[in-house]
Amino acid sequence: MNSHPRAGWLAATGVTVLVAVLALAACASGASTADYSNADLTGADFARADLAGANMSNARLVGADLTGANLAGADLSNADLTGATLAEANLSGADLSNCRLSGADLRRATATRANLSNCRLTSADLTAADFSDADLSNANLAGAATAGIVLTGADVSNAVW
Repeated sequence: MNSHPRAGWLAATGVTVLVAVLALAACASGASTADYSNADLTGADFARADLAGANMSNARLVGADLTGANLAGADLSNADLTGATLAEANLSGADLSNCRLSGADLRRATATRANLSNCRLTSADLTAADFSDADLSNANLAGAATAGIVLTGADVSNAVW
């Protein structure tokens, strides 16, 4: 296991051994039914990982790198993604309801048909992100960078801008 490029990082950051093994297995196999619910994955590196359909509800992903990750259909409800990088990530159909994405980087992310209701996106970078047909009702986007954002068919009722 120590030969995997992420093994040393995971050990150095104090991520539990079980979570480290699950993370490495998911990255290696492209597992789409991974269960990281309630896990503390602060600073984890999931760049370009295939996490489609993963359960990451209530997970702590503060400062995590999910650049280019496939999170289509994933459950990220109530997750803390404060300061996380999700640039160019695929969040199509994902459930991000009640999540915290303050200060997160979602540049060029695709979140079509995603549920971001009651989500905190304050000061997030949403430049050129695609939220077509997404649910952003009651979301807080105060201070977010929104240049080029696509909101075609999105529900933005009661959202704070």
